[in-house]
Amino acid sequence: MEGLYVAHVVLAGTFWFWLLLFSLFVLVTIIAEVAERRVLPAVLIIATLIALQCFTNANPLGWCWNHPFLLAGLVVAYFFPLGTFWSAVRWLSFNTEMRAKRDDLLEEFLTQKGLGATKTVPVNLREEWKKYIESRWPRSFAYYDDGTFMLKRPKLSNHKGRIMAWIAYWPFSMAYTLLNDPVRKIVRLIYHRMQGVYESISARVWAGTEDDFQVVQRGDK
Repeated sequence: MEGLYVAHVVLAGTFWFWLLLFSLFVLVTIIAEVAERRVLPAVLIIATLIALQCFTNANPLGWCWNHPFLLAGLVVAYFFPLGTFWSAVRWLSFNTEMRAKRDDLLEEFLTQKGLGATKTVPVNLREEWKKYIESRWPRSFAYYDDGTFMLKRPKLSNHKGRIMAWIAYWPFSMAYTLLNDPVRKIVRLIYHRMQGVYESISARVWAGTEDDFQVVQRGDK
């Protein structure tokens, strides 16, 4: 099964050929991981295979036709050991990310209440904490019971589509996670390590103005 066109626009192995594949990989990664679309990535992949068949000498359909058992083995390996394993790794990463977000919001809330040294919300502030986190929690990850916001650990049933996408598009999900997660973790680490420095900078710049703020506060009363 040869390419459908005699005059190929792009030859396999050339710079433009690899640029086309790289561009597709980046586009599918963004759509699958950032936009979290489930069907469109598959459509793009199929369209790319057709384009490779029509406009290059790569002949992917011919290879599939001539190697059916190898193709079947690759499909099985793609979804089961590899896709399944990655979905478990990504689920762990997802839960860790959500827990870290909750901990950051809790730290912000307690700091605003002058309780930065504590790690738990006092009983008298729990309703206020609930409203605080509800207004800042991602809506797609929120849970409601009779219209009331509930902060719970992620449930598999609420993220079935997301997990299936991790299995189906695991190479794209893995690339995004390996590039994105370390950057975010480094930024978070720098922020937490530098909090004292940031506070000292603010204190030094605003030194001598404490009485002004106290006067304003008394005047407001």
